[in-house]
Amino acid sequence: MKKKWLIILFISGLFLLIGCGITEELDRSKETVDSLKTALTEQKESFQTVESLLQKTNQLLDKKINTSKTADLFEEQEGNLYQNYSQRQLLLKKMEKAQKTITQAKKDLDKIISKNGVDVPNDQLSLISQSIEIINSNFESYQVYLNTSFDQEKRLYSSLPITNFEEQASIVGRTFGSISLSTEEATANINYSLGLIRSFNKTIQSEKK
Repeated sequence: MKKKWLIILFISGLFLLIGCGITEELDRSKETVDSLKTALTEQKESFQTVESLLQKTNQLLDKKINTSKTADLFEEQEGNLYQNYSQRQLLLKKMEKAQKTITQAKKDLDKIISKNGVDVPNDQLSLISQSIEIINSNFESYQVYLNTSFDQEKRLYSSLPITNFEEQASIVGRTFGSISLSTEEATANINYSLGLIRSFNKTIQSEKK
């Protein structure tokens, strides 16, 4: 009889451990997705802020600011043009940091998925992970375009006045256009990912009821 009770206790303990393990994976997935949601929301806001700053710079370029005074203000790190340029550089650093968080979250999700926890909605996590892979690719292109624009602007502002200002300004403008297209694509993919996250959270809440 004693042996029978020991076996029952052992089996009960085993189920308890398994149950705790499953709950732990579910909790980990929830924490990771919450962290991802915060980083994606922050990244979306940064994309939109950079785009707004680019539009303001475009307006200045359209005014044909082909004067040595503009160059002096830029090199002396004064004026709206330089502040706009600097803000975008700072935002890129902030975005690079957020993107590292997003990339790490994807790695963490992939680890959770590989464990195939029975109470974890792995199919939904897989969709989120695949969506983040696209966002990572979007950001790589965006990063290249933004750094290119910094180099082009610096060369332009530092060489004013020049005889071919309109041609040089149009090169910067085309790069701005590429950045805007990248922003549009990245923002759409972030919105899609946030939608997947909302679906995941609804699934988790319904399972807890």
